[in-house]
Amino acid sequence: MGLEQNIRLYQSLGYAVVKVEDVINANGFQVKTAVMEKVINKLG
Repeated sequence: MGLEQNIRLYQSLGYAVVKVEDVINANGFQVKTAVMEKVINKLG
């Protein structure tokens, strides 16, 4: 599953993308990453 498919999956679960960037992983390869957040409301 690619980045866009993963993002759509998590968005369908209520997450929102707050940051997208390219980073260099431990093997020296550039990879695209996304930071996602989900707001959880406390009831009661």
